Amino acid sequence: MSSSDTRRVSRRTLYTGVGITSAIGLGTGIVSYTHALFIARLAGATSPVCYLVPLFADGLILLSSTALYAAAQARVDRPGWATGGLLFGIVVTVVMNVSAGAANPRARVAGSLVAALAPVVFLISLEVLVWLFRLGRLDAYGDKPPQCPHGVPQSAEEAIRLDWHHRRDCLGQTPTYIEHATRWGVDRRRVPGMVAVSTNGSGPDE
Repeated sequence: MSSSDTRRVSRRTLYTGVGITSAIGLGTGIVSYTHALFIARLAGATSPVCYLVPLFADGLILLSSTALYAAAQARVDRPGWATGGLLFGIVVTVVMNVSAGAANPRARVAGSLVAALAPVVFLISLEVLVWLFRLGRLDAYGDKPPQCPHGVPQSAEEAIRLDWHHRRDCLGQTPTYIEHATRWGVDRRRVPGMVAVSTNGSGPDE
């Protein structure tokens, strides 16, 4: 199997993982919201406050998960605040779910275990998804991490050109002529010619 075939299989696997994790997240989110709403009402919260309280933990989990997903996709380290936010949101959700399950007088233990299942399953599925992204990176690059091919510039013009292609190819950014000219303090009209060595005239729109 060629390296391109490996990358295609890896993408298909990642897309499948994203779909499954999204479905799990939707299901567990509904379960967790329902339990948190029950606890908020039990604590005496009335409309509309009782409907907003469950969104705090679930919203934090969603935002943190999105950040971790983006970090895995961009092949960068996990942001600390996103990791902490996810864990805190999971803990709050588990406490609310367990409290809701324990409110059942006929099956307190069983109810608590079942209620705690949703956030734990979501956390595990998210970790599996992040692992898949990191595995996909290994599939694409083998055992070696991706290396920047742009080297050390020998002149100011070469530095401008290499910076453009480094930002585009290695950092995943989308530089524009105007922004790049401002970044380097040069006339915008000169930028297309300075970076066209590798773009073959197909630079981005201004």
